[in-house]
Amino acid sequence: MRPRSAPDLSTLARLAQNPAAELRPLLLRVQAQTFADAQRRDEAMAASFEAIALGLIPLVSDDVVADIAAILDPIPDAPRRVLGALDARLGRRASSYRPSGHDQRHPDGRTPSEDLQAVLSRQNPALDLAIAKDQSVVLDGRALSILVDRAVHQRDLARALLARRETGRFDRAALYRHADAATRASIRHDLASVGALSAVLRPAGLGADIPAILAAAEMGDFDSIADLAESRLGCDRTALDLNDPAGRELFALTLLALGLDDAECIRVVILLASEASRSVGTMTELAQLVRTTPWPVAAFLAGRDGPRRRSRTPTPGGEPTRAAGTLRADGRSDAAGAAPRLNPAEPVRAHTAQAGHRS
Repeated sequence: MRPRSAPDLSTLARLAQNPAAELRPLLLRVQAQTFADAQRRDEAMAASFEAIALGLIPLVSDDVVADIAAILDPIPDAPRRVLGALDARLGRRASSYRPSGHDQRHPDGRTPSEDLQAVLSRQNPALDLAIAKDQSVVLDGRALSILVDRAVHQRDLARALLARRETGRFDRAALYRHADAATRASIRHDLASVGALSAVLRPAGLGADIPAILAAAEMGDFDSIADLAESRLGCDRTALDLNDPAGRELFALTLLALGLDDAECIRVVILLASEASRSVGTMTELAQLVRTTPWPVAAFLAGRDGPRRRSRTPTPGGEPTRAAGTLRADGRSDAAGAAPRLNPAEPVRAHTAQAGHRS
């Protein structure tokens, strides 16, 4: 498809000056709707629309201005001067988020997050992404919580949040699957430095599932291992993708969290990964990952409720709080003293545990 060319402004200007005033609202509505519906809005298109709209807004009725505002409000990259002109005509302050265009500022020059609540309630992915990318906006408290939860399954939004200074270590951990290699390494390093995690003890009975996991891997049964990990750790199985670098890391860390040693983790990955995903270089990197990642960090990253719930409810000291069924901030496990066992509702299919593997 050929790129859309900029409108002929001289022709549009003559139309706007036509004594038949009904052409002006029609022209403005058509141009606003065309801009809003465009799949790609480049700089030239935005400049042309801005020139047309600024010329026509003073010449149309308040009802038309309100219609145009309704068309443009959900568009994150609508020209700020056009939005300002609409607000001025309607006698309103900016009622919805506009990148870098809000007139109420935090002392450091950034927009207060409280002003974003109504916008975030729309659940508009384009607006969410625009907010996350706008460094003039203060993202804290409820606003950051909402965006992080949405970003768990939205890579572009996650990466925008990972680039922000407000996103703390536990929110970054929740977005691990979408981070690049350097950021993932930074997240693991940050978690390893958290005192509450470094003091966590491995729960009694950890490793009881190892024979079943190894048997499943020998049979190429990825689903049974993912079922077990979801049952034991509350992990998000959609993140365990052996064809994706971050997904492979999370799968290896999940195996580590379930009690496998580094050699067993790599053996399972080799048995289950496709040929393209088990190159010597990839396996070497994974071996280094599971060899150097402390078990508490692996368990924290593997458990969906761990990073997500703890990031939502930090203690006054900044350490993670207890999440049901996960590691506690006091260095113990909710499962301590109880050996893991298979969920009867989700059995490891057709596997026979090999007795005497390890205690």
